[in-house]
Amino acid sequence: MKIKLFALLGLLGVLTTSAHAQTALPLNQPGRLSDYEDPLKRSGQLRDGSMNSGTVLDKIQLDESAKPKPENQAGALKFVLNSLKVIGNSALDEKLIAEQVRSYIGSPITGPDLQDMAARITRLYAERGFLTSRCVVPAQKVDDGNVVLQIEEDRLGAVQLAGLTSYRFDPRFFIDQVNDLRGKVINVPELDERLRLVARIPGARVKPTLKKTSFGITDLVLELSDIDNLGTISFSNDGSKLTSVNRMSVAKTFNNLTGAADVLSLSGTTALNSPQFFGGFNASYQRPVGSSGGRLTFNLSNLYYKLDPKAVGNSAIRYQGDSRTLELLYEEPFRLNPDYGNIVWFAGGEHKSVNASTVYNTPFDYPAGFKYVDAGDRIFAMTSGVRLERFDDWLGYRGRSTASLSFKRALPGTLGSISPDSVSNKLDNLAASSSATMALNSAQSAATTAATLLASSNPADSASYNLALANSLKAEANLSLARSNAEKYATVTGPIGDVRGLQTNFTKFYLGLSRAQGLPYSFLLDGSLSAEWTSAKRVPQAYDFVGADNGPSGFKLNSLLSRPINDSGFVGGVGWTYLRAYSYYRDASGGGSPACSKSPGVYSATSIDKNVCSDNYPYFSLTYRSKFVFSDFTYLPKLAPYAPNNNKLRFNMGIYW
Repeated sequence: MKIKLFALLGLLGVLTTSAHAQTALPLNQPGRLSDYEDPLKRSGQLRDGSMNSGTVLDKIQLDESAKPKPENQAGALKFVLNSLKVIGNSALDEKLIAEQVRSYIGSPITGPDLQDMAARITRLYAERGFLTSRCVVPAQKVDDGNVVLQIEEDRLGAVQLAGLTSYRFDPRFFIDQVNDLRGKVINVPELDERLRLVARIPGARVKPTLKKTSFGITDLVLELSDIDNLGTISFSNDGSKLTSVNRMSVAKTFNNLTGAADVLSLSGTTALNSPQFFGGFNASYQRPVGSSGGRLTFNLSNLYYKLDPKAVGNSAIRYQGDSRTLELLYEEPFRLNPDYGNIVWFAGGEHKSVNASTVYNTPFDYPAGFKYVDAGDRIFAMTSGVRLERFDDWLGYRGRSTASLSFKRALPGTLGSISPDSVSNKLDNLAASSSATMALNSAQSAATTAATLLASSNPADSASYNLALANSLKAEANLSLARSNAEKYATVTGPIGDVRGLQTNFTKFYLGLSRAQGLPYSFLLDGSLSAEWTSAKRVPQAYDFVGADNGPSGFKLNSLLSRPINDSGFVGGVGWTYLRAYSYYRDASGGGSPACSKSPGVYSATSIDKNVCSDNYPYFSLTYRSKFVFSDFTYLPKLAPYAPNNNKLRFNMGIYW
């Protein structure tokens, strides 16, 4: 009886192990990292669409004392002008000045004519930006018809700061930006361009005023005032249906945190109904560096997620992961001139760490859960690029253009980054795991057959029974060995996802173009292009182009025509978006068949060759802004198959604090 029981238990154990080993577990998680990261990035945006609040720079004002006034000594005269000499000029070319008064030479003139000549030269100086300089007619004898005009060129004296009694800024951050212009003839456009370096010092309002202090000397007074620390609390429904659609975000910016013109911006987002499924935060710290408008920025972002079993449709499998990004960036302007374009270059590096795991909860011999996938990407990349911003008029309406071009270069093996060896090891382990699984299934089948024969053997026939028992014990030993071998490869490790063709030393280029153009009847037309390109056929998921089912390369075109609705604070608009992504290795056997389609339910046939996936859709927008509240509504008439959730009407609304 004991022998029979032993045989039945052996058969039960073999069958249980077989059921576990032959269960088809998914290698890749549902959804994409971008579904979880993008809403977190948007949570850090404040009123102006960025995480950082810069200095507000007012237009340069001329104090009454600095405005040039006529001061001519010409009386009631009348004579023939034989020659004219202009003295005191250093800023303008003499020939240019002579052109303004050449027509008077050899002609009879009067005192008012002399005043007109001085006014012409003063006007020429003003047109060239020398608004505080002037031309005067000094006291002189003109009996011989020879006249001298005096140029009084106004030079920059001291740079003074006002409003410092309640302000913690280090004065040098402002004075250093214009200190080298002291003693030079004041040119207001040049001074304004230099003050735009001040505008890159975050966290203050600066009102510049030119005030006359003595003959030929005018001081620049920079009046400083605080900018309030801005914060938002908002609610949105644009999250992933796999974690949580409804989100709550809190953001706050702290200006001049240490008195060094620095800014700290913090934001956090969590799932509104189920915080255990999603959460994360962003932090950004920036401060000015040097006297050339340089800025150093440190960014940190972190998130965690667990896929909702109800949304996945399988409570036996738990998908979870996290992502962390560290970035250090330095930027400095080439030129800051709103009429000809503000150009800024930047360079830096980032380290991104992404983890993804799949835990199988139900195996009989793993009651605490079995981690089937424990993968991770570590990427260190250098980045560099330029940005351009330009304001101009088109057909009498103001417009703003921006352009950016940058690249990122991954450095395999640096700071733990994935390398070609990481990819090779994962492919080798998957192949070994497949072989071990086949061997385990074969051993299980043999053990099941031997246990069945043992259970049906008659102990009275000792020879036959002993043979069956020996075969069963041998089969179990082989099964134990096969199971032990399979367990070496039971957990999938290495880079995340399907790594066929993954290039770890990729270089990726980013292009951004935009134009906001004012139109008649208060309409505004916004158009933009964002493109990403790499020669790599596969890059780590964190660097995929987001849209049209993702891929290593792609582009997005967007247009929006909007108009304020009276003076209500509402702005309505209608827009259109087109996306296209390029990817490789998306064959169904690799678990990567795309979700994009030319028509509902019809997917593009893919192979190892290039797969092109595109999408386009119209949308309608309605925004509202006031001093205390904001709201953004977007309606999408159609949803793409890969959309993160099923909401056609999406919103983000909140309050400022």
